[in-house]
Amino acid sequence: MNTITLYGHLGQDAEPKVLESGQRLIKLRLATNIRKGGNDETLWWRVTGWGDRFKNL
Repeated sequence: MNTITLYGHLGQDAEPKVLESGQRLIKLRLATNIRKGGNDETLWWRVTGWGDRFKNL
């Protein structure tokens, strides 16, 4: 499994869901900023987390 760490700002409230199987997931949009040539560029990420570790978000 690949892992990345992102630091940024939520673009909207996280959307928790429970599937018919009982599996929990959470969807969120995260904005990160990078600096290129003196200019800031915002990158938007769509993130989906699976399992119980996200139930407190």
